[in-house]
Amino acid sequence: MDPTTRRDFLVATAAIITADLVLETSKILLFNAPWNHKPGKNDLSTIKNGINLLFGDDLNSGILPGNTNILRIRSGQFGMSKYVSFAYKQACETLRRVTGRKEIESCDSYDSRLDIENLKNLLIIGGPVANDFTREICKYNLKRSDNGIDVPIFNEGQTPLASGYYVGNEHGFGYWGNEKRVIRRPNEEGVWREFPLYGLMIKENGVFRRIEPPIDGDRLLYDMLSIIRVPNPYHKEDGTVTIIGGMHGYSLQAFFQEMLPIGEMNMTDNLKRLEKETTGMKYFQALIPAKIHERGYASIDWDGGRGDWQSRIIELH
Repeated sequence: MDPTTRRDFLVATAAIITADLVLETSKILLFNAPWNHKPGKNDLSTIKNGINLLFGDDLNSGILPGNTNILRIRSGQFGMSKYVSFAYKQACETLRRVTGRKEIESCDSYDSRLDIENLKNLLIIGGPVANDFTREICKYNLKRSDNGIDVPIFNEGQTPLASGYYVGNEHGFGYWGNEKRVIRRPNEEGVWREFPLYGLMIKENGVFRRIEPPIDGDRLLYDMLSIIRVPNPYHKEDGTVTIIGGMHGYSLQAFFQEMLPIGEMNMTDNLKRLEKETTGMKYFQALIPAKIHERGYASIDWDGGRGDWQSRIIELH
């Protein structure tokens, strides 16, 4: 991915948080308010609210939401899903409250400060298959299926991860072998509809195996949230990329639902648990189940799940 492509991706819709800069949604904003916790020092590690688990250890960071996914385009929908949009707004507002940013000023979309190489830490919302950048890092290859749709295939031999999402194969989305499988789950309006069945790829004893989600009849019972922290391949220093997204969007929204209010610097329950589970890990992958309720929303269920559909915390090297 050349620098121009990376910049175009960032400018499409993103939030760049540095000592004096924020790029938000498709409108670019510059925040010039002072850093109000330690003037002259952009250090997030001293703030005891777990915020650095998502944003990295300082304010030289960017928040990027995933692009429109393929299935939304085919259904005539464009832009972020409501789940990604909600999580993105929550992340931006959370960091805005932490930094105390207030003043807004326009800046040019091709400002060199927006280049991905200039950002130490990146938070990417939408998951490992959200866009070209996340697919490149997590090693998903787009394969043209029999029905002409590009399907992201998890590359087991090249990925640095211990788990990935299974969304289909060369026959199309929702295919398990030669069989297309479907499931009922809520759409963005909370109406239960038929969708392709997805699953997980889990590495055990050096070999990946495919796991199906818990199902009751034709109804999907659980989503799975993935939080991935890996080195930032585009930054010369010790930067990080944190990728967070669900197999579907319910778990992503559920995780960010409790992010605000955070102005009092209180750590949320999910961040507390994430901090506890990843203590001593520089890079990691966390899988967290989310129970899908009848009304179409989900709740994070660290200690729930069914069968193999359980929380997993894996240290990455």
